[in-house]
Parts: sequence; C-alpha cells; structure tokens
Amino acid sequence: MNEARAGAPSAGAVPDPFDEETPNTPHWFKTAVFYEVSVRGFADSNNDGYGDLRGLISRLDHLQWLGI
Repeated sequence: MNEARAGAPSAGAVPDPFDEETPNTPHWFKTAVFYEVSVRGFADSNNDGYGDLRGLISRLDHLQWLGI
C-alpha cells in the first residue's frame, strides 16, 4: 500500500530547523513592543463602575496622543 497522499507535501518541502543551511528568520517579537489594555479598568462610559468598550473607544484620542 502506498502511504503517499495526493496533495500532501513531501518531506523535503518543510525546512529542517536543525539544518545549518536553513536561513535564520528574524525574531521580530524580541524587539517589538506589546500593549495590553484592561478594558474593565480603563474607561467607564456609563458610570456603572466598570470600564467598557464604549469607554475605551472614547479614549482612543488619548492613546493616539501617547503614540500607541
């Protein structure tokens, strides 16, 4: 029985990460800056004591001013 499947990539199509000839890809995430906004604590639009998406949207100009 033939185990090769039609349309399946051959073993040579996937680069071996341990092969010394495989080019190194840049690890962009090592120099990138990540931001996280806690929506529930960022801006409250309806004064219920919890931040919400409308509050976040209302403060987008502030985030832009910060350069985010």
